[in-house]
Amino acid sequence: MKKIFATFLIFLIFFLMLAFPSITKNAAHQGLNLWIFTVMPALLPYTIVSSILLYINAFSLPCSFIKKLLHIRIPENHVFTCICGLLCGCPIGAKVAADNYSACKLSKSSAEYLMCAFNCISPSFLINYVFVEVYSPYISLTLTHMWLIFGILLISSVLGATVCALLPRKKDITVPLTQQHSCVRRKQSFSTLIDNCILSAFEIQVKIGGYIILFTIIIQLLLHTLNLSPLSASILGSILEITSGLGTFTSQQIDVTSNLHKLIPCIITSLTSFGGICTIFQTKTVISCTDLSISRYALSKLISAIISFLLTYLLL
Repeated sequence: MKKIFATFLIFLIFFLMLAFPSITKNAAHQGLNLWIFTVMPALLPYTIVSSILLYINAFSLPCSFIKKLLHIRIPENHVFTCICGLLCGCPIGAKVAADNYSACKLSKSSAEYLMCAFNCISPSFLINYVFVEVYSPYISLTLTHMWLIFGILLISSVLGATVCALLPRKKDITVPLTQQHSCVRRKQSFSTLIDNCILSAFEIQVKIGGYIILFTIIIQLLLHTLNLSPLSASILGSILEITSGLGTFTSQQIDVTSNLHKLIPCIITSLTSFGGICTIFQTKTVISCTDLSISRYALSKLISAIISFLLTYLLL
C-alpha cells in the first residue's frame, strides 16, 4: 500500500513538472540558490569539524578535567552530541548522534533520544532569519522575547523526545546492524582523516541539496495548482520545507488585521519547532547507515510542534 501511494505521488509530481516547466525551472533555481548560498555555507564547516572532533575524541580531555575537579562523571559523548545539536543545528545533531552510535559510544536509546531532543533549528538560523524577517511583521520582538522563544523551542524539543522515549520499543541494540565493524577503526594519518571527513561532509551536503531543490519544486507546484489562502499556503510550504516556507509569511502579504493574526507568531514557532518534512528527509540521510528510527524522530518533532504552539500561546 505504501509503495502504491509513493508511486502515485511521484507520478503526480512528474506530470506536474511536465505541465509547468517554467515553474519547475524557477523553483529549481530558487532551491539551488537556497542550498548553495544559504544552507551549505551554514552547515558544511560544522559538518567537517564535528566529524574531526568526534574521531579525535576532543571532548575526553575537558570532561576528564571536570570529572577530577568536581568529582562527578561527565558523559562526554552525550555532552558532545548536545553541544553540536544546539549550536550547529539540524541535521548536524543527528549526524553526531549517529556517528557516536556507530562508534559504539552511545546506546541506541540514548542516540535516538539525543537526536530527537537536540537535532533542532540552529540559533544562527533563528537569529539571522526567523527572528529578523519572519516574526517582524506580526510581533515586535525584544531580546526577552527572543530568549523566550528559544527556550520554548528547546523545552518543546526535549519534551517531545521524552514522550517518544517512553513509548515501547524493540530490544535495544548497542551496535548498529549494518555497522558492527565500525567499532574497530583503522589507524590513519591526520591528513587522511581530514580528507575522509571532507568527502563525507560533501556527500551529506549534496544529498541535503537534492532534498531542498526537490521540496522547493513541490511547494511551488502545489501553490500554483491549489487555490489556497496566503496563510494556508505559508503553513503548507513551511510543513514541507522550512526555510522557503517561512519566507512566504512575509512575501505573501498575509492579512494581519484578521482575528487570526495573533495566532501567527504561535504558528511560526510551531512550524519552526517541527522543522519541515524536508528536514526529516535530511535527518534520514545522515542516519541512513544506522538503524536509528526516523519515524520516532518525526513523531517527536510533531509532538514538539504541538507543545511549542501551546507554550507560545500561553507565554506570548
